Amino acid sequence: MIHYFIKNKNMGVSNLLYEKYLLIKEKHFSEDMEFLEIGDQDVIFGENKGRKMRDIEGPYYTKWESVDLHKREGVTIKDLSVEHTDEYLWDVISNFGTSEHVEPKKGHYNCWKNIHMWTKIGGYSIHEIPEIGSWKGHCRFYYDFDFFKNFEKIGYVIIDLCQIEYENNGNLVFCLMKKVKKKSFFNQVEFDDMVKIDEGTTSLIVASENNPKGLTF
Repeated sequence: MIHYFIKNKNMGVSNLLYEKYLLIKEKHFSEDMEFLEIGDQDVIFGENKGRKMRDIEGPYYTKWESVDLHKREGVTIKDLSVEHTDEYLWDVISNFGTSEHVEPKKGHYNCWKNIHMWTKIGGYSIHEIPEIGSWKGHCRFYYDFDFFKNFEKIGYVIIDLCQIEYENNGNLVFCLMKKVKKKSFFNQVEFDDMVKIDEGTTSLIVASENNPKGLTF
């Protein structure tokens, strides 16, 4: 397990996040894998700036699906706040700045429960999400290293855990973990204790882009 610090300026699929992804892809991922993207992420640097991650990386994999509530071309409409059952299992699931926006509290819990359920045994999930104390007003749900370490209790091995520092906004927590055992997800009380909720951030502050259902919280 790796712990280190790297810097960057903007949120999205940044140059450093993409470089980390490519290194992980080379070491852990293969063409015969099926990839689920939680959200609909733009690349925000270089010659690919403004393009979708799925358009750049999707052709490499046997299957790539992006799920979100935004009605955009290439997106499968799915409400992550609803617990889904009897669903497809994936080799890789990415969560680059999406889970923290899934409301309300029960919906946020369901989002992570879905990710757990959708990841096959031997599969990976890769995350970049706001750290506690950073990205003020961006969302209500924030995370730290201990959040991911708790997943070791439910059948995961953490491969890479670090902070990505964004100038002016603070840190994102990055984690790559592998599901190696079939275990039940945390109950709601256990999970809520793992997450920091910023009660000062309300739906009046959060950008409408990050609140597609127009919820009040």
